[in-house]
Amino acid sequence: MCDTTAKELERCCVLDLIPPPPVIADYFGDVSNPEDITIIFGVYQGLLKKKSVDVALLNNCFHSNRLDELVHARFKTQPTGYYKMLKERNIKLESMTSRLLPLPKEEHMPIYTDDQCPICGRDGFITEDKRKGCDCYKCFKMMCDDCFSHVDEQQCEALCRTCAEQIKEKI
Repeated sequence: MCDTTAKELERCCVLDLIPPPPVIADYFGDVSNPEDITIIFGVYQGLLKKKSVDVALLNNCFHSNRLDELVHARFKTQPTGYYKMLKERNIKLESMTSRLLPLPKEEHMPIYTDDQCPICGRDGFITEDKRKGCDCYKCFKMMCDDCFSHVDEQQCEALCRTCAEQIKEKI
């Protein structure tokens, strides 16, 4: 389950609104410079809108103090302008809050690079162009050709393996 600051960060990213102070305190590290806040916000928008990072993973990385690891992994192959500025300024996303009650290692969600399929984790998603021209209609993540091969190509509403398994579990 995601905490309210993670959900609020997601809402702000979707609506292009700078987040309120509690979200900035949790997810923006110990930064107070307005320009750095804009850069970090641009990085989060890239993670959530372009890199298919789920808010649950974002929340998990916050609570396990791995936000920097997540950001660097997801922009490894295709860095954005905001990510490049984040690196140039050596901005760290670690915050005091995330060090208070860290999650045990067994509760850490896996972090994939941006060259791994967001559905199955297969390598070569970008570098070998394994992307298939279909998004999962439930989670909106682009599928690799392996995931797509498990979907009926005639379907207008394709489901990735992850969403299909979740639906099967509910039945």
